[in-house]
Amino acid sequence: MTRDADQDWWVVSQPRPSARLRLFCFPYAGGSATVYHRLGRALPDDVEVASLQVPGRGFRLREPAIGDLDALLAAIEQVIAPRLDRPYALFGHSFGALVAFEVARRLRRGGREAAQLFASASPAPQATRALRVSPDLDPTALWAAVNDLYGTPAQPLVDPELLNLVVPPLRTDLRLMASYRYQPEPPLAAPITAFFGSRDPMVDRAAAEAWRAETTAAFAVHEVPGPHLYLQDPPAALVEAVKAGLG
Repeated sequence: MTRDADQDWWVVSQPRPSARLRLFCFPYAGGSATVYHRLGRALPDDVEVASLQVPGRGFRLREPAIGDLDALLAAIEQVIAPRLDRPYALFGHSFGALVAFEVARRLRRGGREAAQLFASASPAPQATRALRVSPDLDPTALWAAVNDLYGTPAQPLVDPELLNLVVPPLRTDLRLMASYRYQPEPPLAAPITAFFGSRDPMVDRAAAEAWRAETTAAFAVHEVPGPHLYLQDPPAALVEAVKAGLG
């Protein structure tokens, strides 16, 4: 595994210097770059996966988190630029899909259109959204509420030290999500593929279909088996659709 020299923002678990394309991946709320290791291993050798690792989590835990969405997007735009020496695609899951979308729009404004955008487990950005979990809950209640909403098995954490590791990034991202305000722009020229989980209480087919409005190119939507966090063990249907989208 290597980490990008530019402030450790990108984790590349399988470096592929001769790759024809880079896939930049954006984690869900509270997640770190490691959530994309399994997907990365399943993709062809001509695709290099670079997963975002923001300050305040994982090996960057001691760094101050970025609590302003515009500042975060501006920072990502800056650190992604050196890696745009070949065609690129973006994959985001849940909150990460919003981040990936806004990064795609920023790069498009600079004349660097993505080859593909994968929007996973997220309503379209123009949809009205409200947090279903308050970021102001105490750590134990917040962790329990998120696990229940995501449809994952109960994972009680009673160790205060462990809670202090996992809850602050989650709280930060929930607040970033709450601050998001969609601004209309022309649709992307990049194709979009949207995914939703068969047991996801937050995103159904109609919500995924609404991503169609954000592209003038090809659009596809796929239902994959699992709850909201199906990315933790990527279903074969997801992997195959990503391969197809990357060409």
